Amino acid sequence: MTKAHESIYCIQCCAVKPRAEAELVFRTGFYRTTIPLGRCQICANAERTAGLPVPPQSVERECSSAQLA
Repeated sequence: MTKAHESIYCIQCCAVKPRAEAELVFRTGFYRTTIPLGRCQICANAERTAGLPVPPQSVERECSSAQLA
């Protein structure tokens, strides 16, 4: 398991990813109080390629507010 400072929580696919896979890391906002919110490269690249937002990967649900608490 990676340490909190080595991870980001992608707000688009609702997954904890290694910081090395981050396209964007927000300076404010945290998941579980220690993992910064951000956006992974896969989600960012998919949106750029298609020009449209991409639904969460292999998940048919939206991030719930309970997950972000």
